[in-house]
Amino acid sequence: MTGDNNNGQGGCEIIQFGRRPVPPRACVVENRTYVRTFLADMLDELGFIAREAGTADIRTVLRDFRPDLIVPGPLGGTLEVQSFLKTLQAQVYGGAVMLFGGRSSEALIRGHEFGEQAGLTMLPPLGTPFRARDLDANLERFLPIRPPAPLPVDIDEALCNGWLDLWYQSKIDPQSLVPRGAEALVRVRHPTWGVVAPAYYIPAADDPYLHALSHS
Repeated sequence: MTGDNNNGQGGCEIIQFGRRPVPPRACVVENRTYVRTFLADMLDELGFIAREAGTADIRTVLRDFRPDLIVPGPLGGTLEVQSFLKTLQAQVYGGAVMLFGGRSSEALIRGHEFGEQAGLTMLPPLGTPFRARDLDANLERFLPIRPPAPLPVDIDEALCNGWLDLWYQSKIDPQSLVPRGAEALVRVRHPTWGVVAPAYYIPAADDPYLHALSHS
């Protein structure tokens, strides 16, 4: 059963799945993969369920992912930003929008004004370069995000059932936003709860399954 429950934190609603709160969803829309990955990782660290997409995928994202927050980049300039926002308006998108781009970018300034005029819920734009506290301030209405209830997963069960995924996370230079390599990460994809945070399945150092996990 799914229902809405206002958690009293800045008006942000937390959806319930059974008795387990589901964090808000965020989608970073940017055609440069390394830029959107960088931002999606930051949103993930804040507790969002983060997803990346190109501009061509936005209708699918709205239909299947139903984000509470969309973070479009500067895209191809003012006209493309406005065209993207018109798409959100036409799809009757009810979540929040936070543009990001150069602080003095015309696309950022005009896009934000256009979004407000279109009746979209526009958060303060995120001017680059930015600091973590700038992002926190912009997302104040969502924060802090309550973590879901503990969901311990037996690592032996995960190994036996093939629930392990190997993810490659880009390493981005914070100054140039240029990829500087990648880090391999193991995640458990539970058949009921989806991707499970590492804290719920990484065994203790003396656990016999630690060796099996490290060689999986």
